[in-house]
Amino acid sequence: MVRQVNRDSGVRARLRSWPGDPAIRHLVLLDSTTTPAPGDVARWVALAFDGGDGGAGGGGASATGAPARAIRTGAVFPRAAEAFLEAGFREVDRLTLLERDLVDIDDLRRRGRDRDRDRRGPGPGARRGVLRTVRLRSGDLATAAEIDRSSFAAGWSNDVDSLRDIASATPQARLRLVTRPAGGSSGGARAHGRPSHGTRSPRREALGFSITGRAGTTAYLQRLAVRPSARRAGAGRLLVDDALGWAVRRGATRALVNTGAGNDAALELYRSSGFRPLDEPLVVLELDRPR
Repeated sequence: MVRQVNRDSGVRARLRSWPGDPAIRHLVLLDSTTTPAPGDVARWVALAFDGGDGGAGGGGASATGAPARAIRTGAVFPRAAEAFLEAGFREVDRLTLLERDLVDIDDLRRRGRDRDRDRRGPGPGARRGVLRTVRLRSGDLATAAEIDRSSFAAGWSNDVDSLRDIASATPQARLRLVTRPAGGSSGGARAHGRPSHGTRSPRREALGFSITGRAGTTAYLQRLAVRPSARRAGAGRLLVDDALGWAVRRGATRALVNTGAGNDAALELYRSSGFRPLDEPLVVLELDRPR
């Protein structure tokens, strides 16, 4: 079930089933800078639970027939959360929002040259030199969803459909896989290969992926995941560097990313990549169906 909700207030939202749990409705504000009014939230609740206010599919049933037992928002700013909290939603997750200026283009280009040198090896970058980023195609989304499930707690991972939604959330997007030659100690990473200049390239293992978007002069690192068994080998750094380099080439002047407030490993990765935490957190809110 996917419904796009457009209202006279100008606040636009999308309502779909939560990945992996069709009984939870996922409500995403299509423009994170907008602030919904109490009336907006009331209409969305009615649509999710009852199919009300002109919505199709009475009873709030999903495409699988599962009745909605709860509504969960995407990550929203505190000012947007106020109307949801007034309607009885509760906070179920808190995220740290980080920002990086992209005006230091020379530094980003230098990091790109360093990455290319590391690929060639040997030397200090030899371990990272076996890694490579390649385009994440539509046929790779199942692999990306499997990596996502291995990287995030149950109930907070993405499936193929939600990854497609993430990729389409901005006017421009870049989807990448980070891979290494098959046979490494990746703990079950799936082999990945594709044709190259008429011949098939050596099989490679997909270790992680990223989805980066751009809207105007702002880039968003929307999703980044690396298999737990392949972490601390440079894959996450390579994906971040790739995302920032692409953003600069597309004219972005800043980048934003969010991660769990307690995800120390991700916070360290982003801080060491030049991001700084902002004072304003993001929150995820949930409302149970009234009994």
